[in-house]
Amino acid sequence: MISIRIANTLLLIIQINYLCAHANLLTLESELKLHKENKNEKIARVAHLGNNKYISQGFNVMHGFLTLHGSKQTEIVQNDATERWVLFEGQKANISLQKMKFVMISKFIIAKADVKSIVHFKDNTIIGTTEIGSIFEINGGELIITNLKLEFKNINEKMVSQLVSFSNNGGYLQVRKTQIANVTIRKGNSPFGDDNANTISLVDCKFSHIHIEHNDTYKETNHIVQSTNISIINCKFADVENALNGGIINNVNSNKNLLVKQSSFKNCHNSMLTPITSNQQHADIQSGNAQFIDTTFEDCKSSDFGGAVNFRSDGYISITDCKFYNCISCEGKGGA
Repeated sequence: MISIRIANTLLLIIQINYLCAHANLLTLESELKLHKENKNEKIARVAHLGNNKYISQGFNVMHGFLTLHGSKQTEIVQNDATERWVLFEGQKANISLQKMKFVMISKFIIAKADVKSIVHFKDNTIIGTTEIGSIFEINGGELIITNLKLEFKNINEKMVSQLVSFSNNGGYLQVRKTQIANVTIRKGNSPFGDDNANTISLVDCKFSHIHIEHNDTYKETNHIVQSTNISIINCKFADVENALNGGIINNVNSNKNLLVKQSSFKNCHNSMLTPITSNQQHADIQSGNAQFIDTTFEDCKSSDFGGAVNFRSDGYISITDCKFYNCISCEGKGGA
């Protein structure tokens, strides 16, 4: 009799836990009180979400606005049964997503900054298993990422591929107060680099212990991203491979501009991208202009030209109030 009562009690506890778990699994659409039958409904919402897991089919916020404030354990998951492959998008929209966790699912994009739209992505965490990439797209709009966190379920293998891509419409990217450390960048994919961008800026960011994936099948031409304006202000790079050439953000070409100000590069090195070529394997500035202001390079090394900076351009370079310590070119062509 006692054993039967214990068994019934355990069964009741399991049922209660099951019901509680499903009670916390909500749809984001119902939480925002959107009508499923009206797909053309203009979205104008400000919502504070609780510590729940929300599943969503995605939102088109065209001509509207959507502001979501999460809590410590707010988690958003894309419904993988939906035909929509972007969670948040819309032309002429203002979208703000704050303090939430997003579970990365292959082929789905979290947010898309469409034409004349702005997307604020602040204090959020992206959760992946072994690789995180292709989570944002800019299609003529502006994306502002602040304090982005990457979380891997497999701590022994942490790979990052291109986080932000641009369409042919270009657009604007700002990355602020973001720290990325102890990851490998998949070759041919720069996290914040794309040749269609109008401007890319990094402000108050820290990058450390970041290395490039090495394999024999890689082709260097797929890795070099050309033609964009880049500004790097008050950022720190420590033990980053190819810091300005794919490790974080790609080099300046096609009459564009690079500004590096009040930043530091320590123990950064530009490695061989391919054993075939001998003169295009480092952080080059092949055309366009570059300014380095109040920036420190320490223990930086290159496989060939320019241990710290390699400038081969028909534009101009300006170096003001910068410091170079123990910067080495292995081939002896331009230690700094």
